[in-house]
Amino acid sequence: MKFIIMTGLGLDNNFAGELISSKLFPEIIATDSPFFCGEKNPFKFLFKKGLLILRFIIKRDKIRRKYQAYFLASKYSIPIWPSHKVNTDEFAKKIREMGIDYAFVFTFRILKEKIFKAPKYGCINFHPALLPLNRGTYPTNWIILNNRHKTGMTFHFISNGIDAGPIIEQYEIPLSGYETAKILNEYLFSLGAILFVRIIIRLKFNYEYNLIKNDINSGTYEPPFTLQNRIISDKNTFQEINSIIRASRIYDLNAVYRYSGKEFMVINCVDLTDCNLTVTEYPFIDDEDNIYLQSSDNKVLFLVTKQSTDDNKYRRFIHNIIGRLFM
Repeated sequence: MKFIIMTGLGLDNNFAGELISSKLFPEIIATDSPFFCGEKNPFKFLFKKGLLILRFIIKRDKIRRKYQAYFLASKYSIPIWPSHKVNTDEFAKKIREMGIDYAFVFTFRILKEKIFKAPKYGCINFHPALLPLNRGTYPTNWIILNNRHKTGMTFHFISNGIDAGPIIEQYEIPLSGYETAKILNEYLFSLGAILFVRIIIRLKFNYEYNLIKNDINSGTYEPPFTLQNRIISDKNTFQEINSIIRASRIYDLNAVYRYSGKEFMVINCVDLTDCNLTVTEYPFIDDEDNIYLQSSDNKVLFLVTKQSTDDNKYRRFIHNIIGRLFM
């Protein structure tokens, strides 16, 4: 069986590693490069390229983990196809000419029809939710925000429409109600990579699946999880605030509380209603920038903050410039 994989970057994405550990070697790995800058101006190109190399030197271990598919492909001499050139006629032609049977997709961009129809038997995608529920790019955040009691993962063929193709396998996972979006992502991606390998091995031995209809009309589609979805206030109940904080905790993001022109990143919420506090006016901010808040259901809450946004324009300007250079 000849196959390729398409996989994005991510600290929790070990799909390529699981494949290679199982002695399954793709013909091509389509993925992101830590050294791609996409700049056409030659002077800007050299400058940005230099910064990318410097970033790799400074943050070598983290970058090797984040871009592990790229580095594994290099280590095992597997051809690499750049992510930004996936939806091209050139790539579709290459897939057909190589006689690729399957393309396996794990946390990647949306594919055009000419690409997902190029392999002989189609493209199979991993989705970290129980389709047809929670279709879209941000299922984990919305699963936590909406206090779902269970979720799971789905392996399905790619077709026209977002996460709309017929289902090969699904796995249901109960939720405790204490997970954050980051914790749930880590678990689903780690387990999903292992289970995807199992499917690929079965396909290698010509296993025929009884496909399940993916009835998207009975499911849900989740829009992008934006800053607006991460904002909490005293108009929220304790349960709503707790859910927003857990849903927002993913990688470098957190829930946000706005007060007096500042934005505080909130990482935890504790109910102090029965703790005999001496605070008489809310919101109250202590010396460590933690916040005491009274919710709409009259709970006294202690919001643990990560940091506050500094009003100093110079610091914010430098932070934004560095962020743009190292994205």
